[in-house]
Amino acid sequence: MNVFFSALPNYNPYQQYQQCPSQKAIINFSKINGINDTSFINSTLQALGSLNSIFIWIKNWSNNIYMLNNNTKFRLTKEIFNLFFTLYQGQFPDSSNFILHYLNNVKNINNSLSYNPIDFLYYLIKLIHSENNFPSNPSQNMNTFDNLTIAQKVNDDYVRNLFFSLLSQTHNSIISQNFFTILKTEFRCNNCSIIYSYQYKFMIKFQISDYINFRNCSNPQKSMYKLNLEECFDCYTGGTPYKCVICRSHTAKSYTSIYSLPKVLIIALIRKTHTYCGDLDFTNNLNLNGYCVQGNYTQNPYSLKACVSLNKQGQTFTDIKTNNNFWFRYYGNQIMPLNNVNEELKTFEPQLLIYES
Repeated sequence: MNVFFSALPNYNPYQQYQQCPSQKAIINFSKINGINDTSFINSTLQALGSLNSIFIWIKNWSNNIYMLNNNTKFRLTKEIFNLFFTLYQGQFPDSSNFILHYLNNVKNINNSLSYNPIDFLYYLIKLIHSENNFPSNPSQNMNTFDNLTIAQKVNDDYVRNLFFSLLSQTHNSIISQNFFTILKTEFRCNNCSIIYSYQYKFMIKFQISDYINFRNCSNPQKSMYKLNLEECFDCYTGGTPYKCVICRSHTAKSYTSIYSLPKVLIIALIRKTHTYCGDLDFTNNLNLNGYCVQGNYTQNPYSLKACVSLNKQGQTFTDIKTNNNFWFRYYGNQIMPLNNVNEELKTFEPQLLIYES
């Protein structure tokens, strides 16, 4: 299969998104008995497939096809590879086996089916990371933090250096290299010392309903306006009430800042109830320097690459930006250009925003 890549040294990974929409180069899902709507999987895979880092990963695997086919560790990676490889050829991948595996896996965990693109993307990224992680020190683990003394935990430099050392030894995959956001959190309690915590995430989740209520209470004159992405980051990073882990007091607050930015930034938008309409203003170009730890800025702002949304019928679709800055909407087996991007992107309920630097 690597003939495809070697024969096209100048192949553009975004080629399928620049072709005439009538060609309908989409992921094709076979009908599955008992499953009425798999648009959330279709849309999520379309969004992920638009990323340059995913294309490079698939290209690298095409040069190691023997390992992929003969190592049982990569059983689901092989399925994902076949999906994207076929997609990049402008054909119609059949992902019915992968869909069934996901739905059965989720049902086995919590005895219920999740048709949410956020849950599916979280599952997919964890799966890719687990099967493709090649740590330099497999015997090491991140549980070392559980054994730190209080004095060590409040030593910012010590914890930071330890965290990055452990992270580099235990995580080495396409996900850790491209998707990890490293966060630093300060837990401030009126009764205790400040405690610092470091963590990594490959998806940042915003609680839209809570953020709207918080914004409206603190600034009532803004209640008639949509929440915007900058306000979400304000809520996410500053002053969240927290129960102190030491004195168990309710007076603590957590303040989060970004210590290391990823190449691909995934923002999940969580709601308690669905609105199926645009309830959030977000920008096509995002600069997060104001939320970074000093000295850890990025020179290039993020560019919105894909937006996964729900329409008024509760079905999922994806808006994707091509390499030459044209936008297309992928819905079912239809592809349509977006003429008024600023308006059409925000018409329905956004679920996932995927930025790439």
